[in-house]
Amino acid sequence: MENSLKILDQQQVNHKLDRMAYQLYEENFEESSLFIAGI
Repeated sequence: MENSLKILDQQQVNHKLDRMAYQLYEENFEESSLFIAGI
C-alpha cells in the first residue's frame, strides 16, 4: 500500500490490550466468571 498510515506500532497495541485487560479485571474482580465475545 502506497498510502498506508501506521497508527500504532506493535508495542503500543500490546500496551492498549494489556490496559484493557486490567480494566476488565478491575471492574469485575468480584465476579465468579466473565465472558468476553468479539467479532
